Amino acid sequence: MPAAAWFLCLTPVERQQVRFSIVKRINLQRRLSASRRVTLKAVRAVIEPVEEYFFVVLFYYFVRPVARFLPVPFGKRIYAVVSQVLAYLSFHGRDIASDYVSAYGSAPAQGWRIAQKKLYWSIWEYAVHIRSTYRPLSYRGCECSQINRSALEKILSTNKSFIVAMGHFARDEPGCWALDSTVLPLSVVQLLGPIPPIELQHPHLMNNRVHLRAMEGLLRVLHEGEIDLAMVGEESASGAKLIRRLKTTRCALVMYVDPPWNPAKHRSAIVRPFAATERSPFAVGAARMARATGCPILLCIPERIDDDHCRLVWHDPIWVADDGGQDADVSTTNSLLDVIERCIGRSPERYILPIGEGRRWNSALDCWEKKSNSLPVHPPPIPAT
Repeated sequence: MPAAAWFLCLTPVERQQVRFSIVKRINLQRRLSASRRVTLKAVRAVIEPVEEYFFVVLFYYFVRPVARFLPVPFGKRIYAVVSQVLAYLSFHGRDIASDYVSAYGSAPAQGWRIAQKKLYWSIWEYAVHIRSTYRPLSYRGCECSQINRSALEKILSTNKSFIVAMGHFARDEPGCWALDSTVLPLSVVQLLGPIPPIELQHPHLMNNRVHLRAMEGLLRVLHEGEIDLAMVGEESASGAKLIRRLKTTRCALVMYVDPPWNPAKHRSAIVRPFAATERSPFAVGAARMARATGCPILLCIPERIDDDHCRLVWHDPIWVADDGGQDADVSTTNSLLDVIERCIGRSPERYILPIGEGRRWNSALDCWEKKSNSLPVHPPPIPAT
């Protein structure tokens, strides 16, 4: 009010001078902010590839020997310290924190804690893969319970093949239990993404290669029964071969349904909001194979409870009508992704892939929504009447 009164007392010429000064100051701040953003972007373009190389070296030459030779309690303490440092100093940690603060409306300090947790579980996942490769079935030290196991038993009793749909959640002990022969007592086919070649100019692909190679080695010794690996992009993962396998032999096809897809290469991909991302493309391959073979789809969500306990949550089977066409594939895929993104909202620290920043999690309604529709994160108290 004093500033408004002062402005009203000025002459028209003086008001014009004040307006000009304010506008000039605002434009200067905008130019400085834009300059800072350009500078930060240029610095990041140089440092981020170096950081990716660092992660490759960290996992292969540090986490691997620690997982192989040190006792588990010592390894966990080391991983906790490393994840705390990376959460604050790496661009990857900053991105995780930024996504969480944007999607949940939390304080930056909480974003750093989530970044530390996600980095810790990423390191621990790799350590479990390496440790279990050299000491098979060591993951069984983690006690596993199953929710709605009757849904799986119902399908096992039919003597039919089926598809196990999963999201990129816990892939350490819970993920190992999901593929254990006591859980799936039949032949298993695991569909994996392509293992990228070694390209020095693409450190991100090298990082993916390190993780996928460790996961491949684990899967080859994990299942006491029969397990086959089908790699996307290779003949083993062709749709016709997988469909023939599901029709002619009794098996469980395990596949992830939530990785972003390339709509330019696959016209059947659907584009939809997912978690905090406003638009993301997804494949409908699981639904299409279920429709072509008459096999049901069971969604399994592995969950970590604490260091010594985990659980597998089985959802009721989905039967896709063989005459439903593309609409049935889209509807089924959306049903699976709706459940997965709700689980992401409840436990973002256990989800491996980025969650995005375009939408916000509404804990009151237990759903993701546009930020303009979001409720205040901390609504003001209602005054007493």
